[in-house]
Amino acid sequence: MPDDGPVAKTKIIVKRLDRGPEQQKLIFKGTVETAYPFEPALLPHEDGMRFTLENAAGVALVDIDLPGGLYDPVAREGWQLAPKNLDLSDPPKTYRFRFRSRNGIDGITKVLVKVQRPASSGAATITLVIKGKDMSIEVGPDDLPLQVGLDFSRAVFSGQRFLSGFEASNCSLVGGGKTAKCM
Repeated sequence: MPDDGPVAKTKIIVKRLDRGPEQQKLIFKGTVETAYPFEPALLPHEDGMRFTLENAAGVALVDIDLPGGLYDPVAREGWQLAPKNLDLSDPPKTYRFRFRSRNGIDGITKVLVKVQRPASSGAATITLVIKGKDMSIEVGPDDLPLQVGLDFSRAVFSGQRFLSGFEASNCSLVGGGKTAKCM
């Protein structure tokens, strides 16, 4: 996968900015088109991933490492693969990696990484959805526009980094400053 690849069709929403710490909600959605097959392999269930949310000055508002590891029904945390018997040496046209955490890891409770590979050759489409709750995020007018960074392969973050930057005109505080939206 390319280094510093762009994320397209992105949206980020941070809600409850008018409340105290550990009460904010986060929603991120984006799509990446990248060469297939992936090199190095895309294995968030083994390697985990890193999610960053930065302000306009490049200062991290959120910087979270999600660990690898398959879903543990007792701890109610980890990655699930779909289909369940996913063979990455011969994957189906569409497959998913889904992270869930009942209590959240630094607030992140759900991640979806959906891969749609090309029929023969060309670019694969990766759809990303990240949700968090009970987070501590402060966003003010001077923080806009926001930028999101997604790093796969925790051991080698520089290998697979995708960025989503927004134009200042596409980011705003709405609802009297209660919600930050970038689209």
